[in-house]
Amino acid sequence: MLVTIFVDWAPRDWSALGQVLLGLGAVVGGGWGVFTYARARRDAAAHWLHSFFLTFYTDRNMIAARKELVFNYPDLACILELRITDRDVTLTPKELEQLHLADLLLNYFEEIIFLQEERHLTTSERDLFFAYWLGLLHKPEYAAVRRYAARCGYEHVASWSAAGEEEYLAISTQVSVGRFLGECADVEFVGTCEIRGRPIGANGTFLIDASAPAIEAHLLRLRNGSSFRALDAKMGFVAAARSINLTHRRCVRLDNPALDAWIYLQGE
Repeated sequence: MLVTIFVDWAPRDWSALGQVLLGLGAVVGGGWGVFTYARARRDAAAHWLHSFFLTFYTDRNMIAARKELVFNYPDLACILELRITDRDVTLTPKELEQLHLADLLLNYFEEIIFLQEERHLTTSERDLFFAYWLGLLHKPEYAAVRRYAARCGYEHVASWSAAGEEEYLAISTQVSVGRFLGECADVEFVGTCEIRGRPIGANGTFLIDASAPAIEAHLLRLRNGSSFRALDAKMGFVAAARSINLTHRRCVRLDNPALDAWIYLQGE
């Protein structure tokens, strides 16, 4: 019966059957290709993850870099802040080594975040080994790292940590903001903000105290990077003489709005 049906088929029937079989073959072949490609990507991801893990937790330089970020962060923050605004200032050999380790770590974070964004690694795979370290980038005290990433080419780290492109300055409300703006042409008033500390001195400086209640301050936006020169001169901060300065410039996280801003400290 089946043979009779096939014998009675016209050429167009055989052509239609061929098209159907060809389509089925394409579906099966395509499905196998997708499966093979997906498996290859997973194998590559597993290889990358294993390589990242070994390097991050066993490489001598990476171990030193992680220690700098956690156990020596106050000193490292000062170096990063200096490189953001005063690259002409000469660093000591020790400071250069600390900066090198910071760049090594940020380049590593940059690659991990990029691979996850490109879906070569899943979010769960990334977080399995690096959640703690990447999570540090969101902590308030790591404001200097975020500003350094935003200003020094670490685009994926900056995006991940929500580091904005603009620079802000907070000064105490003991200063007349109108007079301050009149003396610094490249700065504009944004509004008020809240910071944990105490105002000290008549020029807008603070004494930072994390345990103190939040106080209101003036929030200013810097129009360009050269604004720091005029501000430093006004506030009495000399980057090249930072070890003997009575006034210091630091980057901190504001309580409200939640953004990173520069402040001048007195007698730190």
